[in-house]
Amino acid sequence: MKFSPRFMILALISVLLLCIQALAPAKNEVSADRAYAHVEMLVSMGPRLAGSPAEAMAASYIENEFRSYGLDVWIENFIIENVEENLLSCNVVACLPGRSDDIIVVDAHHDSMPTPGAIDDASGVAVVLEIARVLSTENLGRTVLFTTFSGEELGLFGSTDFVGKHRDNKIVASITFDCIGAGPDNGLRIGLEGSTTEWLDAYAQQVAENMGYIYVKSERPEVIGGTSDHESFVGAGFDATWVYWVDPEREGDILGPVHTLDDNLDEIDKDKLKQVAELGVEVVIQLAGEDIAAWRHAHNFPIRAATFTIIGMGAVVLSIGTCSFIHYRRGWTWRKTAWIFSLVVGIVMVVAYLWLLT
Repeated sequence: MKFSPRFMILALISVLLLCIQALAPAKNEVSADRAYAHVEMLVSMGPRLAGSPAEAMAASYIENEFRSYGLDVWIENFIIENVEENLLSCNVVACLPGRSDDIIVVDAHHDSMPTPGAIDDASGVAVVLEIARVLSTENLGRTVLFTTFSGEELGLFGSTDFVGKHRDNKIVASITFDCIGAGPDNGLRIGLEGSTTEWLDAYAQQVAENMGYIYVKSERPEVIGGTSDHESFVGAGFDATWVYWVDPEREGDILGPVHTLDDNLDEIDKDKLKQVAELGVEVVIQLAGEDIAAWRHAHNFPIRAATFTIIGMGAVVLSIGTCSFIHYRRGWTWRKTAWIFSLVVGIVMVVAYLWLLT
């Protein structure tokens, strides 16, 4: 059989296109190389102190990346007043519209201390950018706001401004990525005891365990010795968690060399960036379709049931003591005191039961 030159050229082009398609990372797959390149780019800008030219450059880079994914993007400016001079800074927000007005916030902070800021928090920004890229074409049940804050290092200024501006929005969950990619395989942490939202911590931990991650747990505040932007959401009444990486073998500085000049590219593990971004994608996808109210209630019910039991027993003991006092000191009949006992215990138990069901 004889093939024409034109046919051969078309066939060759088709093969080349197929090869390029096969070699290129799929749109819906997390890329370790892309994530690491984001960290590399942010670190190359120098220390990204809030309000500095380097921080503004970082915000512009993030804005352009979000736009390249086809997302709706805007800048939210704010003033940092609690320093020697007022600083103008900004948060970068990208929106992936969903089928409802419920909002999931996926965030990190792009400012740094006077350090390279690779771990803290170029790594978190890289993860947020990869999650946004992978999900950018999805039609999710809830709206997702991908946000990078400034002013975190000076006192959570960016996230505080954000929750103030979005207080009336239906934010159902916030997931903060801060300090990713440094530490051993048993260093993945989700949640900070007493600081993050327990049901959301447990939800993300369960997703992580289903994906094969081991040793994932919440950490204690005294071990970490710090906090992150999740605190602004919890303080405003929103549910929030924090995903991060630690080195349990490192005494004192469990978060690694953050806030030091050693917080550089040498500390970043690109495979861990990929793992956390994949975890983030899965958590967002599942949360976007989850019956959050039911999940929250199921998680909180055992705690509420135990509290209900304690309240009920306390009401009974207190009522018996009070009725005995009235009977012996005031001369009331047992029948009358028993009626008071039943009334008080009944009211307390009804109120406690209604609370249990909420």
